[in-house]
Amino acid sequence: MEFFGKFEKVFFEASSASSLETPSSDSSNSDSNAAPPLAYYDGRDLFYSSVDIMKDEATYQVEFPENRCRSMKEVPFPVVVKKNKCLTDTIELYTSSPNKQMDPILMAFFEVMLKHSLFRKQYSRVGQSFYMLNNNARPLDCFIPAKDVFAGFHLNMKHVFNGLSIQVKDKCGVFYKSMPLIQLLVAFLSSFLALMTVFQCDFWQSDGPQESDFWMDKYRMVESNKFVKKLKIRIVSQSNSNGREKTIKELTENPASNTHFEDESGKKTNVADYFSQHQRLNYPHLPCISTRGKNVEYFPLEVCHVLPKQPVKGLLDPNSISSLIRVAAKPAPDTFRAIKDNMLTATQAIQSDMDNMNMSIERSMQKTEARVLEAPAMKYGDGSQHPNNGTWYPRAFINPKQVKNWGACIVSRRSNRSASDAVKRAIEVLYSAGQKLGMEVGYLAYENMPTEIQPSQLEEFLGFCVENNFELVLIVLDNKNTEEYSQAKFLAERKFPGLLTQCAQMRTIQKINEQSATMILMKINAKLGGQNAECDLTLVNPTNGVLFTKEHPVLVQGLETSIIPGQESLIGMASSYDQNASLYTMQSRLCENVNVVTSFLDMQKEALKTYYRLTRQKPESIIFFRPGTNEHQISTTAAYEITAIREACKQLQESYK
Repeated sequence: MEFFGKFEKVFFEASSASSLETPSSDSSNSDSNAAPPLAYYDGRDLFYSSVDIMKDEATYQVEFPENRCRSMKEVPFPVVVKKNKCLTDTIELYTSSPNKQMDPILMAFFEVMLKHSLFRKQYSRVGQSFYMLNNNARPLDCFIPAKDVFAGFHLNMKHVFNGLSIQVKDKCGVFYKSMPLIQLLVAFLSSFLALMTVFQCDFWQSDGPQESDFWMDKYRMVESNKFVKKLKIRIVSQSNSNGREKTIKELTENPASNTHFEDESGKKTNVADYFSQHQRLNYPHLPCISTRGKNVEYFPLEVCHVLPKQPVKGLLDPNSISSLIRVAAKPAPDTFRAIKDNMLTATQAIQSDMDNMNMSIERSMQKTEARVLEAPAMKYGDGSQHPNNGTWYPRAFINPKQVKNWGACIVSRRSNRSASDAVKRAIEVLYSAGQKLGMEVGYLAYENMPTEIQPSQLEEFLGFCVENNFELVLIVLDNKNTEEYSQAKFLAERKFPGLLTQCAQMRTIQKINEQSATMILMKINAKLGGQNAECDLTLVNPTNGVLFTKEHPVLVQGLETSIIPGQESLIGMASSYDQNASLYTMQSRLCENVNVVTSFLDMQKEALKTYYRLTRQKPESIIFFRPGTNEHQISTTAAYEITAIREACKQLQESYK
């Protein structure tokens, strides 16, 4: 990134454009009054400009940052830039006729320009979201240990029938507090690993065997390394390194008193003794941090201070997620005001860029007509339920399955004497809830279950379950976000296909009630091939009861897209295979263009074959839901996919239409 930042400056200087802060620099140093640049860099490999600033091809000499590559000296590095397309005429065409379909390159230009402008005007960008993190910014009232929560917004560009629109979403971002690194590490190990008791006893002591036992635990060391890696810190000590900013590479395996290096005079010493020359170290038995760069440097934990407002990467622990949800879940009027205020501030910040394009942003939100449909009734085995404000309580399943030969295990890296009793109590609640739902839940296959196992024993345990023909395995985990969850699903779906598993968090099991037990049983019944409920479709049937009958079967399908930047996009298509469109099959493909899915014909043929194989009927009608495309592209996409649907029917049977 530093190299591309240097190249960006060289490019703009050569093009006589306005000065521009590089993406790798701190946005707080940018000049909010600077004139807009003549070109915008997308951070990857493209520059966008509304004026012609270069010839067809040009070569620029950029000095490669020596500290980023040990094998290269800081010498000029040639970069060739080629003109791809001139956007001047395209922009003029759009401004004169905004209702016409927009060139995708022009759409990308507007989005890059908008986000680049926000970055230049003191906004900090995290992913696709923006936060104003200047000295006046105040965190939200949300308690997450060692972290602050700031309000922000996410935006992207959309082209609708009445012109170009900006879609804005209210966001909350989590950032590390500025604090001593050693305190941040304490908060991490206390909350994420739930080791507060062990931590207080072992971590701080240097006169007993406990601290070596603590850091000898590979899991703790690996997780701690993941946590501190790439954190930016400032050295606070009385040594020559005082005030220097560094990026953490990793924690050392050995404590500071046993991590050796050569000092300035070439004498071999350890980190603790070296820093003890300048100040007293309280915790020489703790590991050090090593820093990134050409020459690796070592620093004791207690001289490191975390720089403020660094975004938290990775998953939060469950308690932090709950706290964040409570702050982020706001009533619709509050969200409306937050979005309006954010856009007002952002519009003022980027107005000069918009003026340069002869464009403006409206102050008021765009109004869209909508209608509220009456909620359909949910049919159960013993009657119907009408949702009230989107909620209803499940009744007896339509087609309940039985669970007789099944097992349970507790996967945890640490022993918990009360865990087994908690699971046994939860199974009693599942048994009671199953009776009300018409679902028979038997007792565990073996008296010594649930079995407490280490993650390394999970594969062996699941293999035992397969050998004993278990219908289901309940896997209780410390946290759903742990590696054990992915491991369990991988083993069940790849290593032991056909073995059904239901994962649950220990905190859910400990607090289980009839409602949460019902939710778990709904998932289990669906996995076993049962049917919990079906939707009464008469309310949404425009043909007075002709559709969704045995005489007129209907195939309901939906296609969803997941765009992965720089890679092929993921396409998923769900297809119903029952009379009430409550049971679905799933297909997935990779695709380069989400608007024209080249494998759509094959997917449709497979869906029709599956429908016929499971129902022994051919659908008389197909209802297809297709999100993931803009209003201008939908007509082209619909024409392509409707043609493919008809062709799929024709290829399966000439007379089938």
